[in-house]
Amino acid sequence: MITHICRGYEPTAPIAEACFHKGLPQHHNLATNQHFNLFLKPQYGVEMSRNKSIINLFVAASFIISPYLSHAASFDCKKAKTSNEKLICMTPELSKLDEELAKTYLLSLKNSAGNDIIKKSQRAWLKQIKKECSSADCLIKNYRIRLETLENWEKSIPADTTMIGTHYLSHSVPIISNSTKEGYYLIDAKNCISIEEKDNKTISFSILTFNTNGHICDINGIAKLVGNEYQYIPSSNTDELDKACSLRIVNRAGSILILDPEMKCREYSCGVRAGLDGTVFPKNLSMTTGCDRGY
Repeated sequence: MITHICRGYEPTAPIAEACFHKGLPQHHNLATNQHFNLFLKPQYGVEMSRNKSIINLFVAASFIISPYLSHAASFDCKKAKTSNEKLICMTPELSKLDEELAKTYLLSLKNSAGNDIIKKSQRAWLKQIKKECSSADCLIKNYRIRLETLENWEKSIPADTTMIGTHYLSHSVPIISNSTKEGYYLIDAKNCISIEEKDNKTISFSILTFNTNGHICDINGIAKLVGNEYQYIPSSNTDELDKACSLRIVNRAGSILILDPEMKCREYSCGVRAGLDGTVFPKNLSMTTGCDRGY
């Protein structure tokens, strides 16, 4: 079954083509429409001269046959099933935003080195709006925010309140095994960063990531705002290796970037096959508090 890329799944050429389908088919077989017989009854004011009847038939049909087929969207509105999909098709502004978002999403995948993160972020965003939105106004607001997020995905921005909360990334982790043909098997894991604001220049944070063979990185502490990013401040009574850690937490429009430029944080807080430098967390706010350390 092909799923449209505008619904957040991996693109293929046929999907991309379907996603940008616009407008109506050139021909409609009105005889197959369930409302067709209504136009032939006198009480609907259509049983007049032959020519006038035909004109009235097509005018009325434009309002009755699948009302959400008349606006462009990033998917085939004839196949709209969910309430949000139908809202998109029935609302001109939302239809336009949906098509624009699909194009921006594909462009982001093409231009970003971390396109796998974008795909996962898009899926999480779609789940979020499905849960939160039941009106066109809610969808329009969230579509505009998402457009701005994707357009500036890798652009570093000043630290702000969008960083506060718990953000996660679900992914698969390879576990080396001689018992499988491939030499490994995959397990599901969830990387997590939790950030709490202490004051306007200080945060407490907790980072937990799962890497190859189940090796983890686990670090938490206090970070101070320096310029536009937060820098980890090791406590005075910690290990010397931890004191050498220069972890940086960078705010971006669509994500949070973790930097460990000297790899010192890795030495103290990570397993052999794990690392923190370049770790990205899409801004998917979770209702949970803190990162689940159920290991």
